[in-house]
Amino acid sequence: MSGNEVLVILPPISDDDVSTSLRALTRAIANATRQVLWGGLGGDDGYGLAHETDVFVMRPFYWGDCDCGHMDRINNRWYDLDLDNHPGGCDCEQCAAYSEWVNKQGRCLPTCSTELPNFLYKPTGARVEWYKWIGRDMEIKGDLPADFLTHCLQSLEGA
Repeated sequence: MSGNEVLVILPPISDDDVSTSLRALTRAIANATRQVLWGGLGGDDGYGLAHETDVFVMRPFYWGDCDCGHMDRINNRWYDLDLDNHPGGCDCEQCAAYSEWVNKQGRCLPTCSTELPNFLYKPTGARVEWYKWIGRDMEIKGDLPADFLTHCLQSLEGA
């Protein structure tokens, strides 16, 4: 390399069956609904699109904050403390009580955008979640049959 060249190393696009199928489904959604694909490190069809049928729901990675009110309840409780004397994380009785209260609050509601999966296969309840693009730190929970893509594509007919 010369002094004026920059070598950029990008992570490979995942090529497992589920990732490949989800990218194909994204492309089919774009074709059926005229939604615009936006490329990047995940490839042209690697981010998913927002769409729902009677067979599946797909959502791109959610970048926003809690929208169910859970974090507002926690933050409002924290604002009730005298922050000049409690910088957060101190081990005074009031901060300890606050930490105990926060731990009892649990997670956001299942309907919160921070909790919804990127892909839900309705017939089995299988959930697929990824970080930023399809295949990156992807987790599959539940039974996702080998022919799920066929059923999803059939549900797009007439969209």
